Amino acid sequence: MFWVFLPLLLWISIIDIKTHRISDKLNLSLLILGVLAGVFFAERNVQIWLVAVGSTVAIFTILMLSALVSNGAIGGGDIKLASALTFPVSLQGIEQLFLAWTVIGITCLPISLFLVFRKNSAHNAIPFAPCLAVGYLAGMV
Repeated sequence: MFWVFLPLLLWISIIDIKTHRISDKLNLSLLILGVLAGVFFAERNVQIWLVAVGSTVAIFTILMLSALVSNGAIGGGDIKLASALTFPVSLQGIEQLFLAWTVIGITCLPISLFLVFRKNSAHNAIPFAPCLAVGYLAGMV
């Protein structure tokens, strides 16, 4: 699945770096791609699919609550991107999802430290799509 998602995640990362926006169309494309990849590559086990749906809902809820508590430190596009990528990664196993979020944490740590020491504003917003892309691609390998 890695090679299926790589080009689209590179494109989304570049757009996020340049514009600090991730379009709903791109996120929806990723979700559809994830479902299709699951149909073709994942096991035909109802339990695995239920875990994937549950994981996706959980990640969306956690990130949405984080955005509300932090006054929007994480954007809606980032939340939708993480949610769309959670589905195909969790189809490979919950361990892969854990690996993805571990890598996301490691790649976001320098950015988080930067934000702690610098006042956050629209002019110094940090794009999180590249961190999400690196983490989820690691989870797909």
